[in-house]
Amino acid sequence: MSSRHLYLVCASQALTNKFVLSALVFLICLHSEAQSNVYSLSIYSGGTSYRTLCLFSLQFPPYRYQLTERSWREDTNGFTIIDIRRKNVPGEIQRRSLEVQCGPELFVVPLDSVPPKKATSGAVTPGIKGSGNLVQWMMQCATNRGGHLTTNVLPVIEANWVHHSRENQDLVVVEGDHFTEVQKSLELAYGSPDNEIRSPTPPERSPSLIYTPKQIGVVLSVTADSAQTIVSVIGKRK
Repeated sequence: MSSRHLYLVCASQALTNKFVLSALVFLICLHSEAQSNVYSLSIYSGGTSYRTLCLFSLQFPPYRYQLTERSWREDTNGFTIIDIRRKNVPGEIQRRSLEVQCGPELFVVPLDSVPPKKATSGAVTPGIKGSGNLVQWMMQCATNRGGHLTTNVLPVIEANWVHHSRENQDLVVVEGDHFTEVQKSLELAYGSPDNEIRSPTPPERSPSLIYTPKQIGVVLSVTADSAQTIVSVIGKRK
C-alpha cells in the first residue's frame, strides 16, 4: 500500500470515529435536556428510548426481575418518528409502554395511551383500573400470594392505579410518584427492605426497593419516577 493510500485510509477512519463520537455526544446532550427531570438515563435506538427502572438479580425465583420503560413519538399516520431533530408537530403523539421481565417470562404493559399494536415484545396484559387506598390494595395482593399478614395500623395512601394480574405476578402501575409514602408504609408493616440485594444497573436508575420471601413470604418490589409508581408482587396464588 502506498503512503498516499495509507494516508487516505487513516483519514477516513479518523473522520468516521469523529462522526460517531460527535453523534454520541449530541444524543447524550439532547436527551439530557429532554429528560432532565427523571432519575435515570435512557438508550435511544430506532426512534425508541429505553429506560431501565429497576433490575434485580436474585438467589431465588424468579432469579431476575427487570422493568424497562419504552417511549417513542408517532406522526399523524401512526408511524414511529426516528429523526431526533424533528420538532413537534400538531397531531403527533408521545407513546409509552412498560417491558416486564420476570424470570424467563417477558411481556409488555401499555402505559397511558399506548396502543396494543405497538407492544410487540410478548403479550399485552389487560389492566383493571382501580382507586382508593393503595396500601390496603398492596397488602391484599401480597396476602393473596402467601405474603405475611400484618396487624400494624398503616397510613392511607389515596391513589389511582391500573392492576395487571398474571399467574405468578401482580403488577400495579400507580399514577404519580408515591415511592416515599409506599416505602414508609412497607417499613411499618414489614421492617426495612433487603439491603443485601444489589442491582447490576448504574446508580442513575430510578429509586427502588425489594422485600424477599424470607422476609414477607413473597417478592415485593417498588420503583418510581415522576410519572408513576410501580408495585410488583411475585408469588403463587394461594
